[in-house]
Amino acid sequence: MPRSELNVDLTIKNGSGSEIDTRRPLGPYPVGTTLTIFCETKHPVISHLAWSRDGIEYYGTVSRFSDGLLQNELKLTISPADKSSEYKCRGLNLRYDPVVEKSVRLEIRDQAQVSFSASILPLNGTFKANDTVSLRCLAQGSRGPAIITWWKDNRLMNETNVSATPGITVRNGITNTESYLTFKAATTDDGVTIFCRAMSALSQMNENATAEATLKLEIYYLPYAHITRNDTIFSKENGPINIPCSIRAHPSVDKVRWYRNDKLIYEDKMKNPLTPPSANDSITTTTSIPSFSDLQTNALRILQVSRGDVGMYSCEAHNSAGWGPRSNQVEVKVQCRSNRESLQKVIRSKSLVFLLCR
Repeated sequence: MPRSELNVDLTIKNGSGSEIDTRRPLGPYPVGTTLTIFCETKHPVISHLAWSRDGIEYYGTVSRFSDGLLQNELKLTISPADKSSEYKCRGLNLRYDPVVEKSVRLEIRDQAQVSFSASILPLNGTFKANDTVSLRCLAQGSRGPAIITWWKDNRLMNETNVSATPGITVRNGITNTESYLTFKAATTDDGVTIFCRAMSALSQMNENATAEATLKLEIYYLPYAHITRNDTIFSKENGPINIPCSIRAHPSVDKVRWYRNDKLIYEDKMKNPLTPPSANDSITTTTSIPSFSDLQTNALRILQVSRGDVGMYSCEAHNSAGWGPRSNQVEVKVQCRSNRESLQKVIRSKSLVFLLCR
């Protein structure tokens, strides 16, 4: 036991050098806090200072200064076990007999239990086709490091896309594990769901050992236009024709252009449509541009075909990503009335005669 008859001054200070009132608990501190406390004395009888907690010795950094000050610096990280513990500093003489001691009790702030969860960042799954995408999965609240795997529509992704070593941090007693996934966005990824699945290998049987987060991808890309008719389109003079243009795009298209012999002849805008053609105009559209992206049919309708409508037709579409490539071409031919001056070619089939306009 310390020899209380000696008047030995022993002081406990905090990290900023202020003396601690040992009559009151120090804190409160949340679990995980790093704390520094000093035990000091200038009494010549004391040759050594020692820290202990609940009878177990804790090793600090002992220093003796030129002014005779003896100091033991103790650095510790607050844990749940500190809630009912007492840190004691003892002053020992040359024979390591305890001469004086002083204690400080820590007050621990109660924290709500953090449930095991997973999340994917960024939260927005909108990306441009052909761009490199980097996703971060963060698993929190596991017992020890979590095991993280990445899935695409319930298919385990290739390990070459996943960071080799997951990052692991411990804050306030909570283990966080993170993993990164990188891949090149493709148009086929539009609407695909990415899963991040985390498993806590050290969880108890009565605890939730798995956590999952999902992110639905939205890939935007240039429109792809295609004329679905590959055969030559024949029409009688003054009769109607319909040329369908199939468009695949995301986001939705806002403009469609039509070309004849590589010259622009018509542009249809979804939000700001052109003035409807007059009765003398030969070109109109059958339907407005759809407000959603998918394979949708847009068509160029010529109500009264004339000789000037003969040629090779193609289409192209536009959305917020820009103008897509022009489609394939389809040929339009007009069957004219029997007029020798306008004949280019005569094709006889049984008793029928087809006259193709120039």
